[in-house]
Amino acid sequence: MTWAPCQRIVRADVPPSFRMRGIDTQTLLCWPPVSQGDAGDFSVEFGALLASGDSLSSLEVLTNGGIVSAKGIFGTCVTIWVQWLSPGQQQATVSVQTAWGEVLTVSVTILVNDIPALPEPALPTIAPEAGGLWNDGGVLSYASAATS
Repeated sequence: MTWAPCQRIVRADVPPSFRMRGIDTQTLLCWPPVSQGDAGDFSVEFGALLASGDSLSSLEVLTNGGIVSAKGIFGTCVTIWVQWLSPGQQQATVSVQTAWGEVLTVSVTILVNDIPALPEPALPTIAPEAGGLWNDGGVLSYASAATS
């Protein structure tokens, strides 16, 4: 099964020109608004924060106002599948550990409108298989696709 993330992807870094103006990452990271009960995939791109040759090895996500049904690592991008249940400003804290042991944590906000989503979407219970992603006894694991 081939899966490509939707357009709800934010970068975990801040461009240098923004940093010179005193803008930090936390003020910029937000996904587009959704309706209450809406669900889908939401991603964070960590590539610009990784050292040369480093890679992502583990992922943890905490949300307020949402239920995470699955999560996965796709190269330098992490994706969570979440259903947003509570209206208002919600937040997801995404932490990754790199192969070299560095921990990177970002918080992404999302505005959940109080208008219910119709119809109520279904979420996957495991991340889609793409390039070696599999469900190993309830633990999502990622291995690069073999090349021949």
